Amino acid sequence: MKRFALLSIVALLILSACAPSAEAVQTAIAETEAATGMSDVLANRLNRLLEAGATLNAMTMQGFTFEEFERQLAVAKGDYSLALSAQSSSSSIPPQAVTELNAAFTGWDLTRSVWSAQLNGGGAPQAPDAVRYPELVEYVGLDKLPFTSGVPGEGPVDPDQVIRMLLYLAMEHFGLAQDVLLAAMR
Repeated sequence: MKRFALLSIVALLILSACAPSAEAVQTAIAETEAATGMSDVLANRLNRLLEAGATLNAMTMQGFTFEEFERQLAVAKGDYSLALSAQSSSSSIPPQAVTELNAAFTGWDLTRSVWSAQLNGGGAPQAPDAVRYPELVEYVGLDKLPFTSGVPGEGPVDPDQVIRMLLYLAMEHFGLAQDVLLAAMR
């Protein structure tokens, strides 16, 4: 029995001498993060954001109710906020991805505003009374908005077409952000 205990102690000493120090482990983690440019926390939060955005895009293709859209948009916004807060001086989201994500969220927010107005009897957005009309014009472009009169800037727009247009643009921006983020996470 003494011999077994002695062998166990010797084996433990040999193994602990071979184990890397805590400093070596921290250095390896830092080198790994530097190689990918992202901490594990940021990468995990970005993965959650990518899943939430991909779900919004899938919902766009399949169809959904206003309540489902609002709920999923809230999840995606929360995940984006957490990803932004996980940035540090050595681990950050690429600027191009932030630009595209901001554009995607603007599109989704405008979709929610137009759809909410439509559901609540607000009718079609039109200048100058519509909620967020200037943002809508800036995001889509006055010449691309589907005015029911057929003349840009005159009369109401078709809210159903505007919603589809906004969802498509948001989906495009999110896809560009996703490409940048996935490349940065490799």
